[in-house]
Amino acid sequence: IAAISPTRDNYDETLSILRYNIFLHYLLIKYEMYLNTNRAKNTKNKLRINENLYDAQMKLLKEDIHHLKQEFLNIGNLNHNNQLLPSDGIVS
Repeated sequence: IAAISPTRDNYDETLSILRYNIFLHYLLIKYEMYLNTNRAKNTKNKLRINENLYDAQMKLLKEDIHHLKQEFLNIGNLNHNNQLLPSDGIVS
């Protein structure tokens, strides 16, 4: 922000103020560039493994199915006293 005058009497002072403001604007731009450069230099990249969520979810679902099949076979192998009957109980 600068206080300038449109009169001829203040021409030199107004010109000086405008030049000074342009200079300050230039310095501000340079300073912002300097800050951005330093910020970029100080940025640390963090490596992260992108896991395919679909594959991970499918693996969990297959494990759940396997456990449920095991439970189903175990329930089917119970006698009338709720004791487990001998069986291989393995699901492939």
